[in-house]
This record gives sequence, structure tokens and C-alpha cells, in this order.
Amino acid sequence: MSQLVRLCADTFVRRYGECGYVTSQLFKRDRLYNETGADFLAALTRQAQSRDDLVAKLSALYADAPLQELTADFDEFIADLQADGFVVTGASASELDKREPRFRYADATRIIEEKKTARPVLNADSATELSDTQTVLSRLSKDTPLLFNLQVELTSVCNERCRHCYLPPSRHQKHAETAMVRRAIDQFAEAGGLTFTFGGGECLLHPDFAELLAHARERDLSVSILSNLTRLDDRLLSAIREARISQLQVSIYSLKVEEHDRITQVPDSLAKTRAAVEQLVASDVPVQISCPVMRTNYRSYKDVLIWAQERGMKAQTDFIMMARSDFTQDNLSERLNDEETTALLQDMMEADRDYREDVESGRDPLDADDVPICGVGRDTLTLGADGIYFPCAGWQGFAVGDARKQSLMEVWQNSPELNRVRKITKGDFPACRECADRDYCAMCLVRNFNESGGDMLRVAQRFCEVAHLNRVIVEDWKAAQRQAAAVPSQP
Repeated sequence: MSQLVRLCADTFVRRYGECGYVTSQLFKRDRLYNETGADFLAALTRQAQSRDDLVAKLSALYADAPLQELTADFDEFIADLQADGFVVTGASASELDKREPRFRYADATRIIEEKKTARPVLNADSATELSDTQTVLSRLSKDTPLLFNLQVELTSVCNERCRHCYLPPSRHQKHAETAMVRRAIDQFAEAGGLTFTFGGGECLLHPDFAELLAHARERDLSVSILSNLTRLDDRLLSAIREARISQLQVSIYSLKVEEHDRITQVPDSLAKTRAAVEQLVASDVPVQISCPVMRTNYRSYKDVLIWAQERGMKAQTDFIMMARSDFTQDNLSERLNDEETTALLQDMMEADRDYREDVESGRDPLDADDVPICGVGRDTLTLGADGIYFPCAGWQGFAVGDARKQSLMEVWQNSPELNRVRKITKGDFPACRECADRDYCAMCLVRNFNESGGDMLRVAQRFCEVAHLNRVIVEDWKAAQRQAAAVPSQP
């Protein structure tokens, strides 16, 4: 009997022009293949198929190829995919089920480490290795925008009032229409979209969250969730576990009750969020802890990272606070001053592994004048709870379309506002191109827009100041590392 082959449940396959793309949300690795590899990928499904049937299907496509040669190429292709966890093979369906990898916290550290060593991009014959998939995809979307990521604000209602939030508390308070969200999911899937994020507001407050989550997974989307988890209950936990999501991101600001609850402005919010996280960990749901750093918690954020990492969760920090989308800036009272930023950055160089790797990696391979600033309008879009499309979640002062009147692809392909954003490149900021701090700066159009009162081309000066501090601290840290390495070890 011919062996059976099937895609793993955490594997997703897409085709972009002549390129075949495969990614694993479990192992956080991906590849791009040439046209032949794209055809091989397209033959695979999450339903078990025999190797002989798959070869026969491909033989009809490649009628001139010798069967023996085609079979050998396909066997090599499958063995390579299996080695990196994209597919499982076996003699029976039960054997496939036993071999199917799943996210488990017992394996979480191994999975995180493997991300660093996975081969990024291979052609079907394994002969040519390119730089990395994201660079190639960015180059593809530069010429032809690929709608890769869609975030939906499932509701604008939130049960927390976080002091640093970029969304104004006075905004409309409503749930997105369920039918509208279903249409957006369907249109995104039909357009070849891949990563779908449920955001808010607090998305768990939406009465049809579980139904919409299941629908997104049924449409073969890799789903992420942004939530404070304070409303997690047994029904929602079951729905999240069944959906086999990519990750759930939740913010914990401090392990000190007075600090976390001061930021959320809701008593007992830390206790509720921590309890929910522990439930998800016990259920082997992948959780990522986000710890935005501000004046209230910059001295204690490290405890959050340690707490998360000890439990097998990935954790990240972010201290680049931006003004609200209605141009008000009262949330910036939590923004760190120079002294606080310096202390934090010095701390991050020692405590935040991901941050240290980012600053040690060197210049962005896409750092050229004709390169777009970021992925908004090129691979990313956001739908608000009121049906208005925005370039990204923080850019809700810049409407680009209306889901109640237009299809998703009408907005993506024809929006004058999106086309305007797409024309902006790094070369439109000549002073930034000459700046000594440019490798330490995260230029962001929405930060410019929100802080300037609506001018995306006016660089927000505070981010320039932070980039300079960042460069000085990183260079000092690297110099100290070189000096320490040069000192002979004591006998």
C-alpha cells in the first residue's frame, strides 16, 4: 500500500504569482518555492492522500516528465517538508494522527529555538537558497500589493481603560455586525489572504466571537487573537482551543497589582488576566505576553518577561508610545522621558533577548530609497467595528474604504488613499536617509500622522530622539562586549 501524505493542521499553503509559499504557525518557519514547487504544494491537502495518487495527479500536469524522475523528485520534496514539520506521512490515518505535531508548552522552548535555525527559502530542487522569505515577499508586494494580513476590530467596546491606549475613549462603542465580519473573512480567504487577527476593543465581548473564530479557521486562515482575557470563560476557552490558533496576545504590564491595575484603570484586572493565562497554558494554547513599557512600569517590566519565559511563553516589550488616533495626546503622559528611556534601553540590552538580536542584526536588507516604509497598504489592512477600513489598527483617523458599500478587494485594489500611501517610500524622507541614527529608528507613518494632527510625512521628533538614545546605548554595549572579550581569562 502506498504511504499516505497530508498537510499538518498548522501548515498553510498559498500561491503568489509563480511562487509557492508554505508556512507553519507551530514551528514559525516558512519557505518559498519556484513554479514547480508551487505545483507540488498545491497538490497537498489536510485530507490524507496516497503518494501514488499524488504522483498521478502531478503526472497529468507534467505529461512530458519521465514518471520515475517525477516520483523521485516528489519523494524528495515530501521528505524535505516532513523533516521540517510541514507534512506527516504514514501507512494509515491513525499513524498520521499519532505523528501530527501539536503545540505543547513542554515543547515551547524547543520550538522557539528552532525558528532561528530553520532554512528560510528553498527552490523545489533545493539547489538555490535565497536570503529569507520575508525579504522576497516584501519585494513581491512592492510591485504588486499582496493582501497577506487582515485585522478586524470585532468590537470597539472595551472593559479596560488603559492609560496609554492609542484609541480615544470617546470613540463609538459598538460591536461589528456579524454578517459583515463573515463577509470580510470570506473575501479575505478568497483573495488568498493568510493571517487573520481578531482585535478590538475587547474582542471576547462580541456575542458571536466563538462563531466567527470557528468560521475563520474553516476558511483555512491562520488566526491570532488580541485580548485582555478578563472575560474568558469555559465556553470561550473551548472555542479557542478547538480553533487551533496561531497565538493569543495579551498584555500584562506588571506583576505588581497596583501598577498593572493603575494602567488598565480596572481593579482586579491583573488577577483576572493572570488566571486566564494560566488556564490557556494548562490547555496548551499558545500565548504571547506583551508588556508595553511606560512610566508606571518601566522599573518592573522585567519581572513580566521572566514570569512568561519560565512558563514557556514568548514575551516582548514595546516602549514606543504614539498619540491617539483622534490627535489627542493625553495618553502620552505615560511616555518615558530621556532619563527613563536610557535606563530602559540599557536594561533591555541585558534582559530582552529578542530586542538584543534585532539591534545586533545590522542594517535592514530592504534599506533603499525606493522601499516602502512598512507593509500598510501593501500586505496589511484593518477593518474597524463600524465597517470602515484603515491602513492599520492605530491609523483610525485615515479611512480608506467602507465594508458596508465595497468589497474587500475593491478597497484593496482601488482605494485612492491606499494608493497614496503605497507611493510613499524611504526616499521621501531625505533627512532620515542621511541620519546617523537611521539603523535604530522605526519610521512609522501612523505615528507621524497621529502626533502631527494628520500629516504622515511630518516626522515625529520624539522618535528621532529615541533613535539617537538607542544608537548610543547599543554602541556602548557593543564596545563593552568587545572589551570584555579582549581581556584574557584568569587562570
